[in-house]
Amino acid sequence: QAYKRANDFRHRLYKIFGQGGYSFTNYKVLNLCLGLLNVVLLISAVALGANCAKIKKDSLQIYHSAALQLFSKLNDLCSNQSTVIEAENYTQVKEQVHQLQLINDGYQRQLKALRAENTNLQANVSALGSTCGKCPSDWIHFNSSCYYFSSAISGMKTWASSRADCIGRGSDLVVIDNQQEQIFV
Repeated sequence: QAYKRANDFRHRLYKIFGQGGYSFTNYKVLNLCLGLLNVVLLISAVALGANCAKIKKDSLQIYHSAALQLFSKLNDLCSNQSTVIEAENYTQVKEQVHQLQLINDGYQRQLKALRAENTNLQANVSALGSTCGKCPSDWIHFNSSCYYFSSAISGMKTWASSRADCIGRGSDLVVIDNQQEQIFV
């Protein structure tokens, strides 16, 4: 079929330029035809180029607007993600604050109890401060202990009455622990 087309083309050229040798006029006609064909091809190429440029420009605008929409959606998603992260962080921080408040409340109770105990101990220290290292009047100090000997004027007492007298004075009967204390007593 390609051979047939080539023969058809030759046949047409033969009709245009005649049989046999080619004349100067025939070349002019041929050059004119080729020139017109070039002009037509040039105009077609320019038209196609302009059309392609327009299509390219339109497609770039379409791609640009689509890209802007995608970036807008991306920014929205980032914003939403930040909000979710902030909400999660807020919940975690709120729970940590609650836990720390519970711990702080426990420490505050302990501090209050320690202050009360401190006040009590300070009162005891004050009470002992006046007698620390000293014994009350009529008492004798020996090896960091105080001893009270009842006078012979009060007479002899039984063990039970002697113990009751000692307890009444905030003390108790002596318990001898070593030889020195035995000699002292």
